[in-house]
Amino acid sequence: MFTFNLPFGISSEAIDKEHFSQGTGPRGLSGNRILIAEDNLMNQLVLKKVLEKWNPQIEIVENDVHALEKMRKSKFDLVLLDIQMPEKNGIETIEEWRNYENEQNLEPTPVVALTADAFSESRKAAIEAGMNDFLSKPIDLSELSRILFTCIKK
Repeated sequence: MFTFNLPFGISSEAIDKEHFSQGTGPRGLSGNRILIAEDNLMNQLVLKKVLEKWNPQIEIVENDVHALEKMRKSKFDLVLLDIQMPEKNGIETIEEWRNYENEQNLEPTPVVALTADAFSESRKAAIEAGMNDFLSKPIDLSELSRILFTCIKK
């Protein structure tokens, strides 16, 4: 067993004062549900630790198949979906999910592509497949905060 510290601070540049004045700064996402679909244990841990600062309910699954199962059973305010996973890739998953939402007449769930591949072609493919946004790894806190506060409706 080993332990380590991950120094995650949120600078004033990462989240502007408007988010704090609207009550959506740290602790301002309390009650919102976020699903993380990520196969890498370290990435799961980092995302969870970073997101905990905003106090949402967080669920984590290790592949896209489990993500689809969770999304069918429960409503999430945001899904962070890794593009490169072992069972299915994120593009196939989002296409399947958007078809399911259409068939069931569901309001679209905000789904953000999560990947280490930051090429513009990958970003374009993810958005065209139905992702709402794109977050590249390693996670940039200002990008994550922008996504949280534009994708999650209070």
